[in-house]
Amino acid sequence: MWKYHQKTHDGKRNHLCTECGRAFLQAVHLKYHMWKHTGIKQFHCAYCDKSYTSVTQLKKHKRKYCEAEKTE
Repeated sequence: MWKYHQKTHDGKRNHLCTECGRAFLQAVHLKYHMWKHTGIKQFHCAYCDKSYTSVTQLKKHKRKYCEAEKTE
């Protein structure tokens, strides 16, 4: 377990984006980042038809638009 921890948390950004050169610690973070380049929108609002490439964008949208509507 310790070797796995050392390997995954060594601080080296070995996962490089081929589009912009940004580097990531974990492959999954590169995968999510690549959605921005490809336009894949995996995060869908449950209250309207909007979709986003990151969960952060979806949360901002819901706070600003959809959650305000459901409290009215």
